[in-house]
Amino acid sequence: MSIDGRPAGRLAGKVVLMTGAARGIGEHTARLAAARRARLALVGLETPR
Repeated sequence: MSIDGRPAGRLAGKVVLMTGAARGIGEHTARLAAARRARLALVGLETPR
């Protein structure tokens, strides 16, 4: 089971390498993968605006 009580699913125990995880869609997708118990390697680049 995942944190929210739903089954962990196909990502449980898998390693996910994700780019663009600093913000936006990449950040949200990383949070979803973590909630489904994936092991994450995240890369994100924040540039000053």
